[in-house]
Amino acid sequence: FYRWAWDFFPDPKLYDIMRKAFRGGDTHGNRWYADRIMHNVHSYDRSSSYPDVICNCEFPVTPFECVEIDSIDRIRELTEKHKRAFLMRLRFSGGVKLKSEYWGSPYLSRDKADKIKNGEYYNGRILSCDSMEMCLTDIDLKIIDYEYDIGKIEVLDCYKSTYGKLPQCMIDLTIEYYRRKTELKGVDEYNYNKSKAKLNAIYGMTAQKPISIPIRYSTEEKEFYYDMDADMTALFEEQKRTYWLPYQYGIWVTAWARYQLRVMLWNVGPDVLYCDTDSIKFVGDHASEFEEMNKTLQALALDAGAYADDRNGRRQYMGIWDHDAEYKYFKTLGAKRYLIRNKRGYKLTVAGLHKHNAMDYLLVESTK
Repeated sequence: FYRWAWDFFPDPKLYDIMRKAFRGGDTHGNRWYADRIMHNVHSYDRSSSYPDVICNCEFPVTPFECVEIDSIDRIRELTEKHKRAFLMRLRFSGGVKLKSEYWGSPYLSRDKADKIKNGEYYNGRILSCDSMEMCLTDIDLKIIDYEYDIGKIEVLDCYKSTYGKLPQCMIDLTIEYYRRKTELKGVDEYNYNKSKAKLNAIYGMTAQKPISIPIRYSTEEKEFYYDMDADMTALFEEQKRTYWLPYQYGIWVTAWARYQLRVMLWNVGPDVLYCDTDSIKFVGDHASEFEEMNKTLQALALDAGAYADDRNGRRQYMGIWDHDAEYKYFKTLGAKRYLIRNKRGYKLTVAGLHKHNAMDYLLVESTK
């Protein structure tokens, strides 16, 4: 099994592009609604988003090879018509801007781009710039094509693989832990949490960095530091021996999850207030859009066997959008910063803060 994975082990250049192309969940607050109190807000949550894409989406299943392709249109054609997957380093020039200035949830992240010139940003997202460079997948390119007008796209580096399903044993194991988690919820909390943790760990294993830079300790500075002067050739050869799961799987899991989220963001449109990885909060009535999408997602789940019956005998499907909450009031200040009020009272989410302690502190302060 190890020797099979060794064929997928990246060289230093490919690994650098992989690391830069890797991106986690898509979390953002609509800039047009930030710092405003919104009323009667709906929240939809996508069930087991990462397990769903593992079971139902296609991935690069052959080792990436460096290819000479200088036409971005050729890359789009090979992706759409010939099931080729791409990792790329691209240069955007001649102006980059949102197709609609009113779109409040732009996709391009300042953190994932390099050499940005004259950029305009909001909460870490790129609204416009003169030029920039970035590493990305063909899935990211689809999203960017939908949201941005770009004067010129140059292909600086390009790696190609073939799309296909993940190993069946990996899909079967994902479905098995999803089944256990679904059946045990509300019945056996201990084993439910174990099954949930193992289900999440399947994605987690794919996203483990295959290369670990040595950490040294400086007796003079009395600090730990990364040894960037280490022999990278020897380091790659050494760590190849323990490589057992292609890193490209993890890159594509999150890319597909972001794409699934984006599709629903586009369907809901400007009523979106906030999104986070597998959830959307919005105003207005968009139940029909979610119902229509769920028909497609349910059919995919049925075909893959990605479903299970809960303790009440109700069938649950991976990837389905569920209406999980409705808030009387909602306010966000940006990613990972929002406050809601529902029938049970207030709930605060701020990255780095304890939900209950922070909320108690705000309520005390508000009475002074």
